[in-house]
Amino acid sequence: MAMKSTVLLIDDNPINLVLLAVLVDSVSDATSISFEDPLEALAWCQVSVPDLIMVDYMMPGLTGHEFIRQIRCLSHFDDVPIVLVTTEDQKSILDEALALGANAVVAKPLDVTACCSRIQQMLAWRRSRQLSDNGGA
Repeated sequence: MAMKSTVLLIDDNPINLVLLAVLVDSVSDATSISFEDPLEALAWCQVSVPDLIMVDYMMPGLTGHEFIRQIRCLSHFDDVPIVLVTTEDQKSILDEALALGANAVVAKPLDVTACCSRIQQMLAWRRSRQLSDNGGA
């Protein structure tokens, strides 16, 4: 039996965190851990490596862009997929997120079907990377 994948959720709005957690939990092999404070999430990442990170763009203290920039500097985070969640649809914000190392961007309000599909895609990508890193073992 494979271990459940861990999805790290970061959003300063607790209602958004609950919604994202419900979506993650609906993906059969995933469980979530949530933070309202991006700095607390960053500290958690110093000792834990999730299988997927979903981070809000607009947060006090640390924007989603800055979180992505800092997380990509940590070892063991090269192949952890990151999804930026945002209400912003400006191309510059999306382009910068991808340039900083985000793997995808999901728009708010969330399309439940599309968001669940994106979560499953990112977790499958992560598992395939882990298998190839372990020589297929």
